[in-house]
Amino acid sequence: MTGLVLVWAGVAVAVAAALRVAFAARLHARLHLSGPAAVLAAPLVTAGLLLAPAARTSGHDAAKIAIIGALVMLGGPACVVATARAAHPRRLAARDREGGRDG
Repeated sequence: MTGLVLVWAGVAVAVAAALRVAFAARLHARLHLSGPAAVLAAPLVTAGLLLAPAARTSGHDAAKIAIIGALVMLGGPACVVATARAAHPRRLAARDREGGRDG
């Protein structure tokens, strides 16, 4: 029962983050609002799946769930930072000055 509560709490956080991202106007605001999906939702869903007996049938399944959860938790913020750095206005202006813009 506790596992399902944690899974649904993680799903609620992810849906709330997605709705906030959908209505954000600027790129950096959208990136900032997407953070809770990886930082809060992923650990909740991972913990819930590890606690729910129906979600895993062996230790191998639990290890896969833990590894995937860890990759999402570690990779999500790194992707946000990489996207923000790539979209930074100074970087885009430098690329345009160097003739790197297509079109």
